[in-house]
Amino acid sequence: MRSSHKKKKSMIKNFIIFFLVLILLGAGTVLYSRFIATKGLQIHEYKIQNKLFEKNFHGFKIIHVTDIHYLTTVDQNDLKNLVKKINQLKPDVVVLTGDLLDEDIEYDNQELEILETELSKIEVTTNKYAISGDEDDKKTEWETVIKNSNFINLNNSSDFIYNGYGSPIMISGLSSNIKEKDMITTKIKPIEDKIDATLPTVDQNGNRLYGINNPIYQILLIHEPDYIDEINYHKFQLILAGHSMNGQIQLPGIGGIMKKKGATKYTEPSYDLEGTKLMISNGLGTSNIPYRFLNKPSINLYRLTK
Repeated sequence: MRSSHKKKKSMIKNFIIFFLVLILLGAGTVLYSRFIATKGLQIHEYKIQNKLFEKNFHGFKIIHVTDIHYLTTVDQNDLKNLVKKINQLKPDVVVLTGDLLDEDIEYDNQELEILETELSKIEVTTNKYAISGDEDDKKTEWETVIKNSNFINLNNSSDFIYNGYGSPIMISGLSSNIKEKDMITTKIKPIEDKIDATLPTVDQNGNRLYGINNPIYQILLIHEPDYIDEINYHKFQLILAGHSMNGQIQLPGIGGIMKKKGATKYTEPSYDLEGTKLMISNGLGTSNIPYRFLNKPSINLYRLTK
């Protein structure tokens, strides 16, 4: 009987220890996900190759920033560090693909001025471009912040990027499509018409002849990646998106577990869609819950090469 009693006490003790270890691991994971995994900054670098870049874009650098959700887990110090890292990389272009702001936060004038001041310090050799995300669209101040930060609002429009002498790159952007998915075909139509109108001429041997008004490459900025299936995305060689945040919470062997409307199909960092590259940045802030796990805040650096 005494031996049986000791065995029972030992089992209870081991169970309590096991239970306490589980609690500590759970608490540690929560604290890590909230205060450590949401801080810092990773840079994911990619090579974007095209034989036409040797003319004037070989070595050109584009930095892709998305989903800052300012003042969720990204504060002023994080913003300062972001700008410092970007400027150290000496980019030619910086693009922001939506959700600079967060729908659940009411920003006062001082907070918006800080945001504008810091973003204005981003240095590029050409231009900075931005499109709105679904949460930006709920904020009337987004357009003012973008303008005062010296970004070009590229919502449903296009621009030419010139670098030295030669043909340009055409960069286009679409505003968020969460509210009106069917409207994307209407928004993309003027962009497609512009692409068709600026196609290069062809000589008698079938070689394309590019001039200073004929883009050698087409880039599209879109917030929610899934909606590229609603358009003829093959008209673009490179599509840059955000929104998915790669699931925000990553689990080993499973991947991202927080799927969002507009980012349930395309959730990985990159895709090759029959010659069209789709690149999705994991973003910087957090959405809905202030946690990240196995998914540090990051930006993408694309180096164009021949």
